[in-house]
Parts: sequence; C-alpha cells; structure tokens
Amino acid sequence: DRQDVRCPRLLSAMPSPFLSSTPNPSEPRPKEAVNCLTTTRFQLRRLIPDDASWLAALDTDPDVMRYIREPSTPGQALADAQARITWDLLHPTLGLWAIEDGTTTPGWVGLKPFNLCEDPDLYELELGFRLIPTSWGQGIAHEAGARILEYGFKDLRLPRILGVAHIENAASNRVLAKLGFLFERRIEHWNNYERTTEQSTLPAAQ
Repeated sequence: DRQDVRCPRLLSAMPSPFLSSTPNPSEPRPKEAVNCLTTTRFQLRRLIPDDASWLAALDTDPDVMRYIREPSTPGQALADAQARITWDLLHPTLGLWAIEDGTTTPGWVGLKPFNLCEDPDLYELELGFRLIPTSWGQGIAHEAGARILEYGFKDLRLPRILGVAHIENAASNRVLAKLGFLFERRIEHWNNYERTTEQSTLPAAQ
C-alpha cells in the first residue's frame, strides 16, 4: 500500500578497503576531469553527447526502472539524458561514467548528487549504477562500483559516499552490502519520489 512505498532506508560503512590512510580534508581536491577509470574487465569513461540515446533507453525500460520510479516517456528520457550530460561537462570530477567492455556499453556507474544542483554538497554524493537487463548478474555493478568508491575516497578524499536502493531490490542491496555499505536508517522521501529506498553511507575512516 502507499504507506509501504514511503519507507526508504539509509546505510553506512568504512572506506578501509579503499584507503591506506585517513583522508586529509584540508588537501585540495582535483578539479580536472578524470576521463577514464579502469577495472579488471571494463573501461569507465566520462559521458559525451552521443551517449544520450542509450542513457534515455535505460530510463524508458520498465525492468530497469522497476525499483526506481515509473519509466520515462522517450521524449522526457532524452531530455533528462541531455541535461545529465550537460551537468557532467560542467562538473568534471563528478557525474556518470559509461561502462565499456571493448564491444558493448552495458550501462553506467556514477558518483553524483541526488539532484542536478549547481554546487553539490560533497557530503551528500551517491554511488549509482544502472545496467541493461541482459548484463545483470555478471558482477558489473560491483566491479565498477568498487572502482568509483576508490576514486571518491582516494582521489576526491570524500568524507562519505551514499548509496540508495529500493528496500525490495535484492540485487542492488547485495551489491551495496558487498561493497561495504551498512544499514543506517530509513528515509520517507528521496529525490522527489515516494518509494521504499535503501540509502547507504561510507563515511571516511576516523
């Protein structure tokens, strides 16, 4: 019922797998774009305008959007994708990275604020990922997510990173748990949607 759709959750974990020492928040953070990150199987690259069509396709897929919100119409999805790419170009150290294996682009992984704000709060950044259904169950989100966490904590020296997943989205919650996110709390509303959501936090080591 509607009450059940309004009980998100929040998680927390330490970044010790990603850091050999505690980040120094007084050190300047990089301002230049990190255009490519690599993992064992994938290259993670920054978005370009030509990515708008496949980004939009993800947001119109009912299976992909099942635990997020209602699928977008094609026109709205394309407009949202173009807005996302524009925001990423203006914020070169944050945003989305396309996941590529040399022949295909199964989806994206990102380190981003919950909304496309002009001056994002570095204490409120989310690890996100979205993949085409044929790529599910292959460890892609975990592998790409681990690299983004390393980048966020080691390169950007963030104090924490959040993760959000619908309480019934077992696959995404497993990914967050494997990455070290621990349950912190439930939230009633998130990103303008009323839905059951899991939000996780990786705070910097003390």
